[in-house]
Amino acid sequence: MSYLSLVLSLLLASPAPAQTAPKPRAAQAATSSERVAQYHRDYLERLRAAYFAPGDPRATALLSTATEELSARRKALRAELTAALPGKTGLTIKPTDSWRQELAALNKTPQAVKFFDRCRRNPALETAYQRFLDARLDELFPEAAGR
Repeated sequence: MSYLSLVLSLLLASPAPAQTAPKPRAAQAATSSERVAQYHRDYLERLRAAYFAPGDPRATALLSTATEELSARRKALRAELTAALPGKTGLTIKPTDSWRQELAALNKTPQAVKFFDRCRRNPALETAYQRFLDARLDELFPEAAGR
């Protein structure tokens, strides 16, 4: 009988589901401008990861994944912005000047210079990088033809 009383006392002592701490609320959805800024920060982070990748196969995989994922995110952001601003056509949402400066600084790092040399030696890496650039992921609403 002592075993049964021990089990019952443990069951009675454990908190009921109503007594557990409430779960924290999910963070409020970010505004469109915050999501656009986050998109541009993620673009830089993905590019930085490719530049600093320890090997060409890893850099190639990172660029391919970044191209796919950022393309999908850009498409969703475009749809959201177009829905939020229904009368606007030809939207041009450009990255901030500070973002452009950060990108320029990243492209001047020793790792970026080495990355460009690696691209010249490795056709697969060069192709992945060219696809990344051709996707024009730095622009949410790139012009239709040419730059």
